Amino acid sequence: MKISVCVSLISALKALMAVLAVFLVKAGFAVVMENEGKAYGELHSRIVECIRLWPEFAPQEKDSSPGRYAYDTKNKVWRRRDVSQPELVLFRPFGKLRDTMVIVMPGGGYDSQHMGHFCRDSRPILESGRWVAVLHYRIPRLRAFFLPPHFAKCGGRWIVRGMV
Repeated sequence: MKISVCVSLISALKALMAVLAVFLVKAGFAVVMENEGKAYGELHSRIVECIRLWPEFAPQEKDSSPGRYAYDTKNKVWRRRDVSQPELVLFRPFGKLRDTMVIVMPGGGYDSQHMGHFCRDSRPILESGRWVAVLHYRIPRLRAFFLPPHFAKCGGRWIVRGMV
């Protein structure tokens, strides 16, 4: 009797995990990692480490999302949107290593970060032997509401202050 109850519980847990996995994919959480390789292109293999700037929630945040990637067909560029958990992504240089790091903060306005421009512009830096650290700063989901200008900048100031 005890064995059949354990088997039933394990089966129920497996079914629950499968449903949760489907929910996460449909909700867009799993899409972040799926499209990350496409967004970074050939530089994806150069990633050494991804460092979250805050262990849990960023200041004034109730969510901890690395964001999502979407392809902009009009401009032919990958964009990263809805970032509530800023992170620093370190890229290993090509060739002879130097002791210099360049911090890149991808542009794109307060709506998204344009990944294609950063990849194109970072390649010569990596080829010169310098490390590249890309800061994916916060981009709020609620675009209709006004947020103070320092909201997205505080991640940049924090990481630069900590590295210098």
